[in-house]
Amino acid sequence: MHSSELHVTENLYTALQYLRLPYQDRLLWIDAICINQDDNEERGHQVGQMRLVYKRAEHVLIWLGSSDPDIDDFFEEIDVSYLQTVRRAGYKANTFKHYPIIQAEFRIKYQRVITRIMARPWFRRVWVLQEVATARAATIMCSHKSMSTQLFAMIPVIFDFFIPSHCQAVLDIMPGHSNRLSWWGEKQDLHTLLVKFAASEASDERDKVFALLGISSDAYNSNQLLPDYRKDSRHVIQETWSFLLFHEVLDTSLYRFPVLDMIEFLRVLDRLPEWTLDWSLNRGCDEVVMRLFGIWDNNVSHTWANERPLLCSFAERGGHENLFQHIVSHKNVDVNVVDGLGDTPLHKAIRAGQHNKVEMLLDRIGVSVNSKDRGKFTPLSRAVHLGQEALVNLLLAHPRIDVLHGDGKQMPIALARLIGNKNILMALLARQAIGVNHGVKAAEAVSDETREQKHEGAIPTLDSNGKLIYGKKEGWELALETAILSGSILDIKTILTCEGVDINRLIQWEVKTNLDLGITVSSPLWLSVRLADERVVKLLLEEGADAQKPDVEAGLSHLASAIKRGDTSMAQLLRSHEASLGPQIEAGNKVAMVRFLLNWIKQPENKIVLQKWWFLEAAQLKTDGTDLALKGGEGSLEAASGKPSASTLLFEWVDVENGHATEQGAVSMRQNRPGMECVVFQSRLPNKHRK
Repeated sequence: MHSSELHVTENLYTALQYLRLPYQDRLLWIDAICINQDDNEERGHQVGQMRLVYKRAEHVLIWLGSSDPDIDDFFEEIDVSYLQTVRRAGYKANTFKHYPIIQAEFRIKYQRVITRIMARPWFRRVWVLQEVATARAATIMCSHKSMSTQLFAMIPVIFDFFIPSHCQAVLDIMPGHSNRLSWWGEKQDLHTLLVKFAASEASDERDKVFALLGISSDAYNSNQLLPDYRKDSRHVIQETWSFLLFHEVLDTSLYRFPVLDMIEFLRVLDRLPEWTLDWSLNRGCDEVVMRLFGIWDNNVSHTWANERPLLCSFAERGGHENLFQHIVSHKNVDVNVVDGLGDTPLHKAIRAGQHNKVEMLLDRIGVSVNSKDRGKFTPLSRAVHLGQEALVNLLLAHPRIDVLHGDGKQMPIALARLIGNKNILMALLARQAIGVNHGVKAAEAVSDETREQKHEGAIPTLDSNGKLIYGKKEGWELALETAILSGSILDIKTILTCEGVDINRLIQWEVKTNLDLGITVSSPLWLSVRLADERVVKLLLEEGADAQKPDVEAGLSHLASAIKRGDTSMAQLLRSHEASLGPQIEAGNKVAMVRFLLNWIKQPENKIVLQKWWFLEAAQLKTDGTDLALKGGEGSLEAASGKPSASTLLFEWVDVENGHATEQGAVSMRQNRPGMECVVFQSRLPNKHRK
């Protein structure tokens, strides 16, 4: 200017050599020359005007530096008319590789070229963003070679070139068709720009904020945040922090914000509201927390608490319960906000075991108590799954809680059985009657889970191919069979609590196991005895299963079935149960009846002891007299010798109180059908000895 000397950079000097026209004048506006960089006040004012300068310019020239033969070839071989013709024909991105021009050598060669171009310093400078974002038209230049930004921005997409994310963000804001289809066409707020261009470079770190103010949709139209080089970096960061969170610059003497440098500030931008919440809670800055939730401004239509679910973060955090109570009770706060993982504050508080915060949320009008989280768990299901009995009881006390809400194994009742928590299961059953359909649905889900996960307690009832086979049954019958086969105690318990379930109903079981049972008709107890699952047998007996009811097909009692198979442990369990009931007068297997009598009379409370047995058919008892005598306890046993010749067992009772024989009885043998020996217990005991 005006015959004076002005020092410029080497890059600018080279650019001016190529930009000058040979035969006519050219008017250029160059920021490095037109802005006095040494005057902070003028510098701040001019920076605020740069948006208008570039927006009103007829054309913006983007100088990338000198060219080389490869770059020259690149510019020349990209035939503008060819690309535009193909594009008008309707071909989409990545389809050019099917055309002859796009050979492998071409793509490999020019991937290297485009990578070198993108490595030029221009793509890293923060001030270039305003140049391209506001320009009506722009041209990329390398020496004398040039290309419109509209075409240049299309090339990486069309040819499927790899572009670093920061460079791609720059291409997205270049003038042309592509910027309307990118993120730039949807969101241009300051927070988005700072995140997208956090890697941009500036000699003055304050410019990382100031250079974006003119192209941001919120800051540009606001007088809250202005470029002012008289403020230091810490002050600029504090004001920017306040603006990003509250759309206004708060008095930093009243509202405290973290003190970070620019690099740290840009690093936390993605989680700025959450980070601020944590920082403020740790330092007792309740004023900032209240602002974050929009508590002190009833006119705030946009709060971070709703767009970024801060309440979810607060709910899973321990402590600060008074502040949490104040926030959740405020009408501006959405207590059902969902975070990116699909969790509500209630889900978060339950996961973290925050009992008091769960209670506060449940007290809030309108809280969703049956919503599903990312795993399709309701709050109640999640509490059950975690085994949190206190939280389960708290949730069950809520009038709108739905015990039956959920699908399959996510149902609360199913989860309670799966984790084996009896207290929770009983609490659920007490809260709401579980109908047959829901009980069956839950039982099937848990039984499937048991088989899939091979939970401990599942019994080996599969065939040689590892497959369960059963006939078609509806409702509780199928569910009960499935539960018995999987050995799920809690499943069986729950099904038996359902209305309409008959524990002694004869059901057709079609089950192929390692015992090769085939098809039979019998009770659930019979199936459990044959499967040798003592836990299930004991449960069914406790729930009222009839141990005296024989199998319809085989005609055997449960005890006889166990003895026949040599299952002494199961036989002992059944004998103990029968002994607790007293003598019965039903038909049964000979050996089972004898053992039953011996076990019953050994109970002191019955006040009856066996004195003497005469075995006229001892050979058919399949056990020796000593064994029977030992199991009988008191009394004596005499076994007849020689060939059995009769079919009657004689016995004599002794009254313990009087010490002498009072009655006799007999067990008469008869043939029920071929191969099945049965007995009938006939007693002449006085009424006082009858049970």
